[in-house]
Amino acid sequence: MIIWLPEKMNQTSANKLLKLIEEPPPKTLLLLVSLQAENILPTILSRTFQVKIPEIEANEMINELKKDSSFSEIEIQNIVKISGGSFSEALNNLEKNEENQYNFDSFQMLMRLSFKSNSEEILKWVEKMAMFGRERQKSFLQNGLRLVRENFIFNMKQPELQYMSDEEQKWSAKFSPFINSKNIDEINKEFNLAYYHIERNANSKIVFFDLALKLSNLIKK
Repeated sequence: MIIWLPEKMNQTSANKLLKLIEEPPPKTLLLLVSLQAENILPTILSRTFQVKIPEIEANEMINELKKDSSFSEIEIQNIVKISGGSFSEALNNLEKNEENQYNFDSFQMLMRLSFKSNSEEILKWVEKMAMFGRERQKSFLQNGLRLVRENFIFNMKQPELQYMSDEEQKWSAKFSPFINSKNIDEINKEFNLAYYHIERNANSKIVFFDLALKLSNLIKK
């Protein structure tokens, strides 16, 4: 039996599976496949044997993706960089390449306008974001969280932990000092809060305008 993403289980689900995991039927193997094992409930995790799957080598992924892709080698290299050693994530990023580029451009614009506290231009940016559907808006916020994290790592001088494209790294060389230990937690909180409200069908104009105004203060810390 394969149990996919056990970290998503709530307490009730975990309790119902606990006895099965403790005493599985004869000739039964339970495989729990997790992306974030640290988030699995301790009662479940303590009854498992962990096997960590290493990341796929970048060159192997590049060579495989080049076989059936119309993207240039540089584009594929950049996609592999942000995929964190996951082949499925790389395939997903190939499909979403245009969307990812728009998300990156929009993130840059949001940060510039927030730093300048340009309310008039922020409202124009908000109007554009409000035109997209909920899933596209959530995609932007997820990518925003990733870029916040990557810029913090960049600022901490930890290149081996970075997963950014060349274009993102070039921009982050100037922007990363604005994401630091004084504001990283609060910025993450605001992006997560915006995602929470968008997921629950809140008014997107209010959500994104509120996010921009809060960022105006946070990125100047």
